[in-house]
Amino acid sequence: MSRRFLLPGLCVMGCLVAVATAQLAEEGRARLVLADGLFAREMFALAAQEYEAILREEPDLPEADIVHFRLGECYRRAGKPLDADKHFRLVFKDYPESKFRHRAGFRRAGLFMDAGHYDAAADLYRAVLKESPPSDVAAASWYLLGEALLKLDRDTDAITAFEKVVKDFKGSEFHAYGLLKLGQVLVRGEDKAGHVRALKLFQQVADNPPDARLGAEGWFQVAETLYRAGDFEKSADAYRKLGKAYPKDIRTIESGMRAAWANHNASRYADALRLCEVSEAKGADAAEWVYLKANCLRQLLRHDAAVSAYRALIVAHPDSRFGSAARYELALALYNDGKHKEAVAEAEDLVGRDQLQKDIYWLLAESYAALGRADDAVQYYRLIARDFPGSDVACEATYRLAYHLQSRSDFTQAAEKFAQVSTRWPDHDLVPRALFAAGYCWSRADSDEKAVAGWSTLVQKHATDPLVEEAIFQKAMSEVRLKRDADALSSLRELRRRFPKSAFAVESAYWEGRLLQQAEHYADAEASLRLVLDADTRPDLKREAQLALAYVLQSQDKDEEAADRFQKLLGTPEGDGLSESLLEWLAQYRLDKKDYVACIDAAEQLLVDKRVGKWHQSGCYILGRAYEGLGKSAEAGKAYAQVIELGGEASYVAEASLALGDAAMAAGEFEKAGSYFERAATHPGGTISARARAYAGQGRAARATGDFDKAARYFMSVAILYNDPVLVPDCLAQAAACLKTSGDDEGADRALSERKARYPDLPAPSND
Repeated sequence: MSRRFLLPGLCVMGCLVAVATAQLAEEGRARLVLADGLFAREMFALAAQEYEAILREEPDLPEADIVHFRLGECYRRAGKPLDADKHFRLVFKDYPESKFRHRAGFRRAGLFMDAGHYDAAADLYRAVLKESPPSDVAAASWYLLGEALLKLDRDTDAITAFEKVVKDFKGSEFHAYGLLKLGQVLVRGEDKAGHVRALKLFQQVADNPPDARLGAEGWFQVAETLYRAGDFEKSADAYRKLGKAYPKDIRTIESGMRAAWANHNASRYADALRLCEVSEAKGADAAEWVYLKANCLRQLLRHDAAVSAYRALIVAHPDSRFGSAARYELALALYNDGKHKEAVAEAEDLVGRDQLQKDIYWLLAESYAALGRADDAVQYYRLIARDFPGSDVACEATYRLAYHLQSRSDFTQAAEKFAQVSTRWPDHDLVPRALFAAGYCWSRADSDEKAVAGWSTLVQKHATDPLVEEAIFQKAMSEVRLKRDADALSSLRELRRRFPKSAFAVESAYWEGRLLQQAEHYADAEASLRLVLDADTRPDLKREAQLALAYVLQSQDKDEEAADRFQKLLGTPEGDGLSESLLEWLAQYRLDKKDYVACIDAAEQLLVDKRVGKWHQSGCYILGRAYEGLGKSAEAGKAYAQVIELGGEASYVAEASLALGDAAMAAGEFEKAGSYFERAATHPGGTISARARAYAGQGRAARATGDFDKAARYFMSVAILYNDPVLVPDCLAQAAACLKTSGDDEGADRALSERKARYPDLPAPSND
């Protein structure tokens, strides 16, 4: 479902609410005016400095909550989410009576939403809602909570949130958006009752839109929902209302083709034709517009115009996906005499000769098949099956029609035609092949339920037919896709029992192993998978079996055996086919076992050219760890540098930056170390632990360069933001030492007091 409509501006959330500042001292008021002026001019960094100065100079400022909120806004607008989060969090946590408390909580949730941390954002929106915020904040929070839950694929919870917006905030600017979003979530499910309700929600917006954009969106969603439900008449009506009420809206412009098809499918050919004639018929849709116009002309019995339109389509767009259908439908108007090369020229003269029609159709169909013109053959086979179902060639014509439909990937129609062969002519020799082909086509059409039925009929009623062997196997594959594991196992075992030398024996063993693995019958699964690995079979199947066997061995606590098996394959043709995930597991396993040489062998396989970037990155990081374990600092540094060079949001970048920072510290390159630690701290894919370690590293680097104030801030940020039982007490001690060195004895004492209060069982830090 397209989401090309805009959310409300949320102006009430972003503007700085005017408050009285009479209580401020004259100088403080002037500074606040200056700060507000800088903010209004989008000079956020300068405004932030002024707000920070106000807080420093007047720590007991009664309006501190306001200044903190505005400071958070400055940092948010300046692209410093961590700093913004600090101030929004402070307002929300420490100022329960503040007018800005709920908005600060809302803003803080938005920071996490923007960063893609949807779990955290959802929790924060809930925290705001728990505190009974004003109606405007509550409406926005419920709506965006729903958006966050959708991002987490928690549709049921998202529905609850949107339901809240719809039910409790009818006067909010979010109400119409809530109706649309709730409808979109409901309509993408499989519950028909949900679809009916979604349609009512869309209709509600269409009938009472708060603005033109939402009104157009409402009618568009109504039309689309009806179209997908097959109610083309009502869909056409909705598209008409959309175009009439909102002729310039983007939805009207982009839905012209769909509106025309809705009218066509509702047998409103004149209305559809009018839409075709006003369209520009250019670009990627040109062929479809011409095809639709030709169909409408044909249905309106305007044969000459239809023929001209079909011919124009064939000439102008010979490679279009509508070309084959156009040729077929053109032939419906221009019958021929059944000769291979002269058929088209003679077709008009043959129309109406009822006594010859069946024979002409058959001859034409066979002639076009011989010439390799499958589309033309299809149309005549179809005519025979439709108009002469009792003839001597009707069964074979239906079968060949189905075959050609299958060849052009029209699997649903092909399956239906193959099924007709078995039901209308149950004693015909073609029935076993038709049943098998019907099962295949239903499977390709993602209708495995019907595929199983077709193959089961073949197995039961034609037990001696050569196709039964493959039918049993294909039936098992459909049962696997349907998650009927017990039925699939039964089918696979029947295949091995009835056809012990089957061409599908190895693949059957593979799927038996996979199903047994899912059922946690690991010993049996291992036996089946080893059969695959010992057989002479497809390399891709062996690779899949190798991966599955590794998991099975791990499930039986046979990790060492699994690792040894795959380690031996490295550097061989079979090893080249091992999946990236398996190589990563193997390298990590060796690393965990401190078998660094074997780890390097596995990790280097992730660096070959055919591996995609993320696997290169993973391999480089593991190599760095392994080289560190071997004491090869230079090689480790090169590997970590390559991790960073590859970039992206993987957590490896932060970890590699930390490792390089530690190396730079050890080498006395403190500024370089600080840069690496800063990269780790700001990397979007870094873990919480990595950020904490990065801040601590920045503190160590700053301390090493003699910037004790800066170092203290970093060490305290770790203590404030995190609760690592190892890192935090050390950072508090380091902060105290830096503060004491910089002359802030009181701050140092507070840091040590906090350390003692939070970690009373730890000994006091040494004075060195």
